[in-house]
Amino acid sequence: MVLYCSPQCQKAHWAKHKPDCKSDLLKPTWLPQWDIQQRPPAFVGHNIPSSSAFNFKDSKYLWGNMPAYDVLNFSGNEGINVQSDINLLFAASGDLRNVFATHVAVPSTYDGKLNIIINDRDLDIVARNVLMWMLLLVEKDPVVAAQNVVHLCALLGKTFETPRGSLRVLLKKKSWNSLLNYTKVPDVAVAKAQEARRAVMLAPSRVDYKERAYSQADPPTRFGAQKFRERGILLPMGASSEAFTVPNPTMFTDSGGWHTMDSADPTNGWLMSHIQKAGSAAGVNDVFGRLYYHVVELVMNVHKRLPSKLWVEMMQMDADHLYGHFGPGPTRFDRMETSNITDLAYLNPVGAVGQLGPLLKPPSVNPHATLITLFMNAVHDIVAISGEKSQQDMDAAIRRANEYLPISPPRHEFDAGMLRMMTVMDMFKDYDDLFGKYVKDTEFVPVLHSMGLEMKEKHTIVEKWPMRLHERPDESGAKEVFQDMCNSQHKGGDRYVEWRIRR
Repeated sequence: MVLYCSPQCQKAHWAKHKPDCKSDLLKPTWLPQWDIQQRPPAFVGHNIPSSSAFNFKDSKYLWGNMPAYDVLNFSGNEGINVQSDINLLFAASGDLRNVFATHVAVPSTYDGKLNIIINDRDLDIVARNVLMWMLLLVEKDPVVAAQNVVHLCALLGKTFETPRGSLRVLLKKKSWNSLLNYTKVPDVAVAKAQEARRAVMLAPSRVDYKERAYSQADPPTRFGAQKFRERGILLPMGASSEAFTVPNPTMFTDSGGWHTMDSADPTNGWLMSHIQKAGSAAGVNDVFGRLYYHVVELVMNVHKRLPSKLWVEMMQMDADHLYGHFGPGPTRFDRMETSNITDLAYLNPVGAVGQLGPLLKPPSVNPHATLITLFMNAVHDIVAISGEKSQQDMDAAIRRANEYLPISPPRHEFDAGMLRMMTVMDMFKDYDDLFGKYVKDTEFVPVLHSMGLEMKEKHTIVEKWPMRLHERPDESGAKEVFQDMCNSQHKGGDRYVEWRIRR
């Protein structure tokens, strides 16, 4: 797990490292507590004790839960030799991972102006993004800048002008006043801040939920996840955390509470295959250490490209107000990324695409102009509405899952292996059929078609099902891809849809 510079250093650190190295979580035989105790886990039926209930309605999604991607993909659209100015709108940005991934993918030969507008309705999100971008602008050393962004040390110095570029921030007066609070160190001791964080991330009443995820993961991933929950700092295993003595003002509420849900996991915003390839300075099994190096390298590359012909504006606005803001003016976009606001629980497809689609550049100006939407809950919604598919389809999913995860006879009613198989089966559902039924039943396609917008049959930016298991079990590396999916908690049901103005 830990990469040492020499055997001498490894021996010197053994006293501290031994408890981790001997952790039960690193053993292939590890079992969750509900299995050992042969009791029903809290997430099955009505076994959640009333005293364990957490109120997560005010929790924030500060980290992305889908892997970062380049929203431009010039090579598959305008071409790598494009020189025209490009306008991008991240309508419900969440964190900056897609902005970073897009910026570093722009060809070095590009000499046009890249205009990026980053919007989110949540001031906590906008404030974090403003602080991160300011850190990139004011710090000259790319290593220091990248590390600061990863850990988001407190800093903040309208349009902010620096020798390395500018940043325009558009907020209401009330939000401007609140923004300054994010630069202030919380009036709470480090020990109290850690206590507040651990009360959520290590809550005894939520052990079964945590261990359900661990039971899907391989030993290094579940051990790394536990260490991250304990420390709350993204660092390579074995790295000292003594320098981190100030609570991060963007991660705590005004009253000192912890902002995120206990299921929040920074690895979910990145492809596991990319994480594993990064950070040779981290141990080969140190997943979170490799994530640290992956993100640091990405942010360093963003930093090295500044200054450039780049205009960045950050806004705080409900996505359904964006057309009212931009519609009357001349600004139109080459790409718009919307996260999952098209899900029924948010704006729904007609509300999101119908309002944002008209802000695309027309085909006569840019035939590649695209609105990108994500349906994270569509297949789950249609199952909830219409019920599970036939027993024949379920049997087919079991057979496919068994090719990757051999079935063993359950030892008792709540055997962890059996519950794992039930979860893994979701990876093998006929998602194309389920999404097709969702599209048909919700009838949003003809409505949007009448508004002059259409779904792109062939995607040119992001895969339709990027987290789907495409490999057959007998293919080289298929079992590793399957385990990566188990580690990431993705089940393959996330569907991207690309839209354009009808030609």
